[in-house]
Amino acid sequence: MAGAGMTLAQLSAAVLAETPPRPSGAVYMGGFEAPKLPLVRCALIGVGARDSQHAVQLAAIPGTEIVAISDLYQDWAAESADKCLEAGKGERHKNIAVYHGKEDRWQKMLDEVKTDALFISTP
Repeated sequence: MAGAGMTLAQLSAAVLAETPPRPSGAVYMGGFEAPKLPLVRCALIGVGARDSQHAVQLAAIPGTEIVAISDLYQDWAAESADKCLEAGKGERHKNIAVYHGKEDRWQKMLDEVKTDALFISTP
């Protein structure tokens, strides 16, 4: 076990030694800074197989609103919308558009609902 630890430490040091240093004065993304949004409108594609956890976690974040959910299965999409309403404590997420059925239903969702962020949780 000690030998494995020493080998890992040597490999880590070697990898770090090969990482090139950042140029001095480098600015991340050229200094771009997006304007702050008072409310981030989110949509999700594929919520059922992961038990709606992504949707629920997003819904609980202050300053977010879940505006649309798309899944192949109606019950998964509807259940996820209900969980978002609970996670937002009824203050947000009241009018979540639910899309289900055909594999390309998400395209209709994106055509009809204005979003700031899209989360895809499906293979």
